[in-house]
Amino acid sequence: MKKTKLKLWIAFTMILLVFLLSIFLRKKTELVQPKIGPITDSVYSLGTIKSDATYNLRTVISSRILTLFVSEGDHVEKNKPLIYLESGLTLYAPFTGVISNINIRQGEITMPSQTLLTLINFDKMYILASLDQQSILMVRKGQKVEISFESMRNKKAKGVVASVYPSNSSFMAKIITREMPAGVLPEMTCDLAIEISRKENAVLIPT
Repeated sequence: MKKTKLKLWIAFTMILLVFLLSIFLRKKTELVQPKIGPITDSVYSLGTIKSDATYNLRTVISSRILTLFVSEGDHVEKNKPLIYLESGLTLYAPFTGVISNINIRQGEITMPSQTLLTLINFDKMYILASLDQQSILMVRKGQKVEISFESMRNKKAKGVVASVYPSNSSFMAKIITREMPAGVLPEMTCDLAIEISRKENAVLIPT
């Protein structure tokens, strides 16, 4: 009699455990439906901001600098005088830009082919990306690019691959954009996602 009651108690306990387990699993289960949408495959890289208009001022003669008209960081207009030499030669800015570097002081003597200062036009900036051999094979001119800056993740810019070419032992992609965020300067870095393929009406299965 006692054995029969024990068996009944075990059976009842097992049924109760199965019932409780089924309720717990039912609460955790979520029914999802496949969706139709775009799917993309991208190549990721780090890009560096460059300028298409960079001018390194040099002379072919030795002469003392009598007047240095600019300082580093100055914004200068096209044809503004930059340096006046003892030889009577005045050197002018070939375009509007910012003085990014000065390598000589007033009163010093210039050396032939020495870079005296550097002028950069911030209105003609682009992005240069260095890719490995496997990635560069998938990158083509005209592909879309999503650009993201570390301190401005909420301001993603759109760009396009302008050219792909080798440089020494590296493989480069030049990216142009009309959405360069304000405050971005040459030599800053950004994250790039180069779209190499896209399917518009793909079946998306949630995981």
